[in-house]
Amino acid sequence: MSKVTVWEPPLAAVPEADRETAAEAALQVAAIVAQQYGRQTRIDFRQGIPSSVTLSADTRDVAIEDAPPGSPGQVRVEQVGSGPLLVVSGSGAGLAAASRTVGSSALALATAPAAGGVVGGNLPAVPTYSVDNAGERTVTLAQMGSTLTLEGVGTTSVNDVLTQAQFGSSVDRLAVHLKATYTPPPSGGYATFSVLVNKYIVASDTLNGSGVLSITAAVPATVLSRVEDITFRLDYSPPGGVCHLGLIPVQVTIDPSSGFVAGLGQLLPPGFERSPQNVANVIGVELVSVDDNTLEAASNVVSSLAQILPAAPRVEVGQAGSSSSFQTVLVVGATPQVAAGFGAPLPLAPFRTVPGGAGYRVDQPFAALEAFHHGGRDVILLGADKDRALLTVVGKEVLDLPGGWYGLGSGEIAFTTAAGKLRTVATGSAVSQGGVLPGETGGGVPAWLEVAIALVALAVAARITWLALRMARLRRKAAEAEENAEARGSG
Repeated sequence: MSKVTVWEPPLAAVPEADRETAAEAALQVAAIVAQQYGRQTRIDFRQGIPSSVTLSADTRDVAIEDAPPGSPGQVRVEQVGSGPLLVVSGSGAGLAAASRTVGSSALALATAPAAGGVVGGNLPAVPTYSVDNAGERTVTLAQMGSTLTLEGVGTTSVNDVLTQAQFGSSVDRLAVHLKATYTPPPSGGYATFSVLVNKYIVASDTLNGSGVLSITAAVPATVLSRVEDITFRLDYSPPGGVCHLGLIPVQVTIDPSSGFVAGLGQLLPPGFERSPQNVANVIGVELVSVDDNTLEAASNVVSSLAQILPAAPRVEVGQAGSSSSFQTVLVVGATPQVAAGFGAPLPLAPFRTVPGGAGYRVDQPFAALEAFHHGGRDVILLGADKDRALLTVVGKEVLDLPGGWYGLGSGEIAFTTAAGKLRTVATGSAVSQGGVLPGETGGGVPAWLEVAIALVALAVAARITWLALRMARLRRKAAEAEENAEARGSG
């Protein structure tokens, strides 16, 4: 696996007025690098400027350098040790502008010192979409890179993946629009062409003698998810159902302008499954405190979102709780008070869970990543109750999941303690230690446990009663035996 190390500026050494801008530049570089290199590259974040870099085809080092006030933004390649170091430098707005040029193709493979560097820079490209009068967006098969020809006898299929993020937004409806040409099956042969979404047959047409195929079909809302598995399938039974020498297979050629049309809206419930499509163009980040620990934690979460997007997103940073126009916001470094202000479903305090009926308690320091809806917008919140060093642990564990952000599944809460691993739970299964779970009485003891205790008590009482009666019978028998013995002796 390839590796990219992003060296972020130690914020304590940055003038306080420039720290937010320096953090934004670092997060912008993290987003671009993560999106460009994808899931096959490991990304590490460290502070400072490396003293040595080793030249390797599998590694890359990028450093963000906060320059003296008034310094223009630039990106340059330096020789550090035996390897190249890509340095993003500047102050204030200059540094922010320079960070947005890292995605330039001119810099992607730069391995030798550059004279002067690249000054200034444009914002990273935002994907463009075909938008019709109804506000719908289209992703074509050409954009997806799909296989456009199917040929064979029997069943032939090709599979592809379509994500909501490819539309640049969450979607609440989807339709397939497909045009194709084909070689008609010979007399006695039978052929059909089908489109499946998540293994559900959306449309299936018989290939008659016209040689032209046109499909328009809506995908049922119950079938839709964050990631759609697309299958194009050709079924051909030759005359008599028997293959023979010289048999010409049926061939279907799909027009590359065919594709999927999506309506913008929200279909999925609040939670991790709403992302990254709800932050596809701009990731709005609110930092509770602008320090090294919070920045590294934010870098990991931003990277886990960006690496599965179709294009590098813009990153904009503001103070937590500030007036924000973002429909989705990432809050990093939340304290219990900040989490409560955002309406987080899990208070950052000791809690307990009942996943699958087996409960456990968390009464040691922990950090949690939560995804929920509050105040008319989606919120992704990363916070800790006491040990703020755990913020970076959660962020790194999310980034290192086999599926990255997708590895979080459809839950709403992921947390870890210093001694544990990352766990995901549903909102309804986690409450504060003094809270009450569904099905519990006000005392905090599960109702099923109360019933079990009552049954055990009854069983114990019944056993005691049976033993008492048995002892009484034994005593009576002993007394009767003694009386009989005395009677025989007197006789």
